[in-house]
Amino acid sequence: LNISHSKLIDYGTLSDRSDLLDIWFCKNCDFFISTGTGIDSVAAMFKKPILIVNLLPIAVMYSWINCITVPKKLFWSDGKELTLIEHLDNSFLKMHEYKEKRINIVDLDPDEIKSAVQEMIARLNGTLLTNKQIQDQNKFWSILEHHRLYNRYHGVRDPNASIGNFFLHSNPCFLS
Repeated sequence: LNISHSKLIDYGTLSDRSDLLDIWFCKNCDFFISTGTGIDSVAAMFKKPILIVNLLPIAVMYSWINCITVPKKLFWSDGKELTLIEHLDNSFLKMHEYKEKRINIVDLDPDEIKSAVQEMIARLNGTLLTNKQIQDQNKFWSILEHHRLYNRYHGVRDPNASIGNFFLHSNPCFLS
């Protein structure tokens, strides 16, 4: 990270990382940023808000904790972006399955990750959602909850679990 701030530690670049420090940071952070690969479960245990970026597949998003999820972007080989339903219908755990379906995977760019972080900070500072954002969140959850995979991966839903609002705004076809 090319950021200089007294409250930001780019822990991934430190040479003296340890298991103890992993746990300490999870317990003492204001919020935790992850890609959903495991250590975020420790932060969840300490009831820390979590921002998950570049998650794939979206079907396995964290719905049971205070979390904002921003998935990777998926495009058909013709360049058309996949909708949420298409994301769910193509929820693969192995990369070769995406290739077989001719689906291109695109990581979030640095500005998109920055927008996700700003969204989490705004949430923690009590910024309220607009009516449009509330409608988009409701539509997202309605689509997800009615999909055949929902009961496989989800049970209890935390009222603060959400898909990134900036992601929905930047990808207007996602909910169509």
